[in-house]
Amino acid sequence: MILMLFATNSYAQCGFGARNSGIIVTPSAATQTTPNIGAEDYFLMNVVNGGNYRVSTAPNGTFDTQLSLYNESGGALVGYNDDIVSGNILSTVTFTSTFTGQVRVVLNRYDCRNNNGGNPDFGVEYSGTAI
Repeated sequence: MILMLFATNSYAQCGFGARNSGIIVTPSAATQTTPNIGAEDYFLMNVVNGGNYRVSTAPNGTFDTQLSLYNESGGALVGYNDDIVSGNILSTVTFTSTFTGQVRVVLNRYDCRNNNGGNPDFGVEYSGTAI
């Protein structure tokens, strides 16, 4: 009998858990920026059903980022992004909300690492329009 083993790494959105930064934001049409947060921190963003929203680590990101967005009530995935485009290691999520409440915006370093890799914390941009 021949047994073959293969090791692979597979990455996707990071988990619902993280450190609460204590930041709660309400987006407007104008782009705003959170106070500085780091890898494995999250902030809450108020959303309205039917509203269009954008969250981005560009242009302020200081490390290879991942954004995972969850419905704060129940933890359902709202959106995820690792790289904006090939060659750009920052992250952007745009979405239309299907509920009124709060979205948990989780910032992680690539492959869900919970440190900044020696890079400084930074502000995450956000904007949105409710209908």
